[in-house]
Amino acid sequence: MDLNQQSQCFHQLRSLLLQQTDHISSYIDFLQLIRNTIAQNQSDALSQLLLQNSSKMEAIEKLQIQQAELIRQYGFHTSEHGLQDMIDQCDKQHKLSELKQELTEKLEHLQKALLVNDLLIRKNQDRVRQSIRILSGHQPGGQTNTYNPQGISAGHEDKRSLAQA
Repeated sequence: MDLNQQSQCFHQLRSLLLQQTDHISSYIDFLQLIRNTIAQNQSDALSQLLLQNSSKMEAIEKLQIQQAELIRQYGFHTSEHGLQDMIDQCDKQHKLSELKQELTEKLEHLQKALLVNDLLIRKNQDRVRQSIRILSGHQPGGQTNTYNPQGISAGHEDKRSLAQA
């Protein structure tokens, strides 16, 4: 690779790595906003945020495709090793390696944020299902005390009347 190609490769890859890092940071912030919305039980706001989710993911995927095309354009394999080989060839000052490391750390943070959001959403879904089962009478509540028409506590062995309770 001549000096001109090396410079061009460096600038293209640097630009792409910076864009990827920015988009992933933005998506991490977006996931935090979703988490806060869930915690505050704002279902309308959550619905609006979830509509935006796919476009944010599409932007990240588009950049990933651009990265693969750039790697292929310079004759490297589209793999983790191919990216590292390209960085080694295009960047003798190791600035791209630092950007790649930052991107890798952001991706790990994103993975954890996605896991936390998934667990939080599942927990809330389970809570809603449990409430529906209890309200519809398909599942008795865990520790609730109810009384039958005769004033006897239902579901307890001691069968105390309402007056005795």
